[in-house]
Amino acid sequence: EGRLRITSIYEPEVYYGEIKLSRDDGVVIDGGEDIKLLVNCAGLSYKAVIEEGIRTVAQMKSGATELTDYTTDGELSLGSLEAGIYTICIINQNRDYFRIIISVE
Repeated sequence: EGRLRITSIYEPEVYYGEIKLSRDDGVVIDGGEDIKLLVNCAGLSYKAVIEEGIRTVAQMKSGATELTDYTTDGELSLGSLEAGIYTICIINQNRDYFRIIISVE
């Protein structure tokens, strides 16, 4: 059976390599590499925040570490993360939160 998912035109498109990540998706990544995501926010500027562990969007609104200030589409470098689980939120200029979970092995 298929799924129908309706999204906003301004919802970010986020890719890890060839893998397209949807809102609240997760991806497993090998440790020891520089982790890069490709972000397309349909021309809107965005910022990104990260926190260790699995967090809700509400928990990410304060206290999370900023990866970038507002920027435009392009590559988002997370650097080399230690093994663990991380929550990343991409926040566009309309204040729409796009959460993804990364597990680094």
